[in-house]
Amino acid sequence: MAMTDLLSVDDMRKEMGAAIKKFSEMMGLTGQLRKVFNILDIDKNGYIGKNELKQFLQNFKPGSRDLTEKEVNDFLKAGDTDGDGKIGFEEFISLVQS
Repeated sequence: MAMTDLLSVDDMRKEMGAAIKKFSEMMGLTGQLRKVFNILDIDKNGYIGKNELKQFLQNFKPGSRDLTEKEVNDFLKAGDTDGDGKIGFEEFISLVQS
C-alpha cells in the first residue's frame, strides 16, 4: 500500500511540517528556520533534495521502517510546490507554517 493511499498531499505536508517543528524543538532551534534548513541541506546547495529528505524522514524516529522510493517521492512532491524536484527555503517555510 502506497503512502498516498493513506494520506492526502495536504496531510503529507502537515506531517512533514510537524516533524520539522519537532526537530527544531529537539535541537533548541525553535524559530530559527534558516538554521534548521541549513542542517537538513546536507550538501549545502541551497535545497533539500530527495536523498536529504529521505535521510531526515527515516532518521527522525529511531526504529522506523525504511521508506520506499515512491513514498519519498510522494513526500518530496508534497513539499515541492514549484515542481523543480527539490525543496527550497521558501517551500520549507511553507511546510513549517502549514
